[in-house]
Amino acid sequence: MSKQESRKDKQIARFLSMYGILSRGGALNPKELVKDFGVSMRTFERDIVMMQTYFDIKLIKGKDKLCY
Repeated sequence: MSKQESRKDKQIARFLSMYGILSRGGALNPKELVKDFGVSMRTFERDIVMMQTYFDIKLIKGKDKLCY
């Protein structure tokens, strides 16, 4: 597996994990997820933009969280 494939696999895993949280009625806490996934806040922000496009969802910003 190449470095690029590994990076994409990790991104897909993050997307599925975050989408799973949202589909169960949960909210995304950026600070917790950045720590859990071991990524930067900027990477998390890019993931959110991509998720909204791919899954055609709109996330609403709340205090310290994002909701579906």
